[in-house]
Amino acid sequence: MVLHSETWEVELFTSTHSLSGQVFTHGRRVTDFLNDSASQLIVLSAVRSFALEKPQGEILSARWAQVNKETTLLVILEKTSPDWVARQRRRPMEYVPKDRHLVQVMIPPFQVTGYVHLIKGITLEQVLLDIAPAFIPISAA
Repeated sequence: MVLHSETWEVELFTSTHSLSGQVFTHGRRVTDFLNDSASQLIVLSAVRSFALEKPQGEILSARWAQVNKETTLLVILEKTSPDWVARQRRRPMEYVPKDRHLVQVMIPPFQVTGYVHLIKGITLEQVLLDIAPAFIPISAA
């Protein structure tokens, strides 16, 4: 498989490890990829990892790693895809005006503060009451 512009730099956390690398999303947004139930694995390339209990300990490197989505607590985009603006222009219907809502998410042992972007007219309360377990994008975290 050839990795190309749809590869995203991410840092992924489980309850025991931090893994940094590249994830190939097959042309989808990272959130859509993470919430796709057709695959239970996240495959990373150019991986660096360390145990959270020893953050100053040995950093391991590998060409590839597979992580089960169910064990993944948090995924942070390290940088946006270089062709994000071009994709937005090609698919303008996927990008609708949204309101920002400040949130604080606690997933022990992590705490993240940032913004959830919701389609205008949808309240944060509605989303929180109806949400199914899923990866939720948070910006400026």
